[in-house]
Amino acid sequence: MTATTMKTYAAEMKAAKSQAGETTFTATITTAAIDRDNEVVIPAGMNAKHYEQNPVLLYAHDPARPIGKMLSLRRGESAIDADFALAPRPATHEGEWLPDTIGALIKFGALRGVSVSFKPMDGGVRNATKADRERFGQTAQRVYSKWLLLEVSIVAIPSNQDALISAVSKGIVTAAAAKSICCSLPSIPELPAAVVAEVKHHRITIAVPSIGADAVRIAARRELARLRGRFRA
Repeated sequence: MTATTMKTYAAEMKAAKSQAGETTFTATITTAAIDRDNEVVIPAGMNAKHYEQNPVLLYAHDPARPIGKMLSLRRGESAIDADFALAPRPATHEGEWLPDTIGALIKFGALRGVSVSFKPMDGGVRNATKADRERFGQTAQRVYSKWLLLEVSIVAIPSNQDALISAVSKGIVTAAAAKSICCSLPSIPELPAAVVAEVKHHRITIAVPSIGADAVRIAARRELARLRGRFRA
């Protein structure tokens, strides 16, 4: 059985808001350069047929944490670029929303890692030949010439840890959100009191029949959620 291989690339990701309000970005998912394992993944050898049928974008190769989808692929001789959209927050969702955190950190420049998971196809991997070393570099040891793309992930490595800490201190993301995507991150300070957003208080009136304290609490929670734009039926 052919083993699954994962490769991580640092890419300059450009983020923008689409007309639909989704966060979109472009990233290089593979290049023809020698990687840190002294291997070369040839862009022209990619088979993305199955991936394009379900082009999910994951966080950290975790199938339980989908964060968006691929919109398009552009294949070149030396690199493959792709456009992605992060999943918008559902109107009924309360609390942290991972795609929002990822999008904020991409735009801030703190998160720049893209990782692909793939399997070499039959006859698609070889030890680097003299011609390969002359083409790609003398340190090349292995070349993947035909490979099946399985999935694409945003990963925290490589990431800019100083930028992550700065993003927290500026209130772009919470400390809890940053730690949830980068377990090895050094201690992140909570927001100083001076930069914590002013809490807005709302006075609400609820008309509830005499059906008990529990019903009052439920009605109050629903009304507060509605005022905050996070109404959940």
